[in-house]
Amino acid sequence: MKAALTLPTWTGEPHPSPTRPRAIQLFALVLGALLAVSAASAPDSPGLPDQSEAAESATFVPADYPRSETPDEGAGGSSHSGSPGSPETPSSTEHPLRPYTATYKTSARGLSLTLNRSLSMDDNGECRLTSEGRILVAGIQEVSVFTVEGEQIKPRSYVYQLSGPVSRRREVHFDPTADVIRSLYKKEWYELPKQPGTLDRMSQQEQLRLLLLNDPTPQDDIVLRVADGRKIKNYQLRFAGEEIIDTPMGPVITLMFEREHDEPERRSAFWVAPAWDYLMVKTLHVEDGRTTEANLISASIEGTPLRGDSSA
Repeated sequence: MKAALTLPTWTGEPHPSPTRPRAIQLFALVLGALLAVSAASAPDSPGLPDQSEAAESATFVPADYPRSETPDEGAGGSSHSGSPGSPETPSSTEHPLRPYTATYKTSARGLSLTLNRSLSMDDNGECRLTSEGRILVAGIQEVSVFTVEGEQIKPRSYVYQLSGPVSRRREVHFDPTADVIRSLYKKEWYELPKQPGTLDRMSQQEQLRLLLLNDPTPQDDIVLRVADGRKIKNYQLRFAGEEIIDTPMGPVITLMFEREHDEPERRSAFWVAPAWDYLMVKTLHVEDGRTTEANLISASIEGTPLRGDSSA
């Protein structure tokens, strides 16, 4: 039996007051910037009319909306986010995604954070993507549970927990028997319209990897639909070309993608390595003249450490 990953319990305590020390204010800003990199979170993409319609149709539901036990129960046992007794959909384990571990060093506004990410899967085809990091006296933990059917990720649940001086929690649950997606945002539950191919903030990264593993020819434009907070957002990605990046493991050839934004002063880009199963090697997010960056410093796939290409 796998060791349980226990997320911190949300206490429901209010956010610190505006009079909190400047260091904590800065900490909150940095954590927000780092999350923008680690989860590719950013405002809605342009030119996608169905996105605004989805956002408008989000339905507020009372705060005591039944919660799943996914954060604790899901880590060590069943992580199905549907109602008790909901039928499980068998999932094929025949797909190109392989278990991996990766460590990233991120930096923003003079502070840095090490993020540890891992993808694991069991014999039933259930995949678990986790990300953990700590900065000063606070920590970030994310867990996404999903299966793979053909070339499509089928998300089940997502939990984001920020603990410490600033406490925040987000949840997204994809019940296969329900007509809506349940989303916890700022202590309130929302019902989002269920649309085919909708992902969560973490599983969308694995969906891109899955697309590239099945078809290594990068498409000029890729659109991923993501349930995030009170909205369904469309992430529109544009392939920008190849680039060799030097890493602590050695140089590696990468594919660069940029995410389109309405505001010209905002920029989001990331680099993935075909030789490393399209693992993310670098991400960059620029906003308000400030840059947040994450770089891969070590990784292994199925227990084998990655090495650079000396011919790159």
